[in-house]
Amino acid sequence: MKKNTPPTRMELLKLQKKKKLAEKGHTLLEKKRDALIHEFLQRIETYKQLKKDVYADLQDAYTTLHITQALNGVDIVKSIGDSQKPTFNIEQDQQNLMGITVPTYNVKTKKPSQNIDLLGTSKEVKKSRKDFQNVVIQIIKLAEIEEVIYLLAEEIKKTKRRVNSLEHIKIPGMKNQEKKIKRQLDELEREEFTRLKKIKERL
Repeated sequence: MKKNTPPTRMELLKLQKKKKLAEKGHTLLEKKRDALIHEFLQRIETYKQLKKDVYADLQDAYTTLHITQALNGVDIVKSIGDSQKPTFNIEQDQQNLMGITVPTYNVKTKKPSQNIDLLGTSKEVKKSRKDFQNVVIQIIKLAEIEEVIYLLAEEIKKTKRRVNSLEHIKIPGMKNQEKKIKRQLDELEREEFTRLKKIKERL
């Protein structure tokens, strides 16, 4: 209510309606915040496990690479690696997660451009290539989850600010304004009653 707006029943009803909407919005935002936090914690657990798996698989891939280099020679393995074209494509898309636009990455593998079994190398060469290909796919998935976690965290902070603003500033302000209007209306009614009483006494 504006400073110069007279306290009326109409203004009181408008304010009460706004307060009711604010309280409903506050409840909905609290539910959204809790759901976001739940989703955030789930993604964190998934991220932790996947990160652990990636490190383990990466260590295995490097072990295989060292064996491959020992059996075939570092220069030969490097030459094979340099001659290979990318064996997968990354397709980026988006999806809606609780009102947030988050990225998704789809990895589509392709056959190698060259049959490395024909190069006179050991089977470890092919296994090493396959191991690193799998690790790269996992790293891409890890990056996707990491970005989703970041976006969820930002949305949680934004939602918390809105909840706190309604809870500690806007709704209390409306309640105080409501009390003030009611008090002013009561005073006006008393004044009107006193005025009518005096008129009645004069008649």
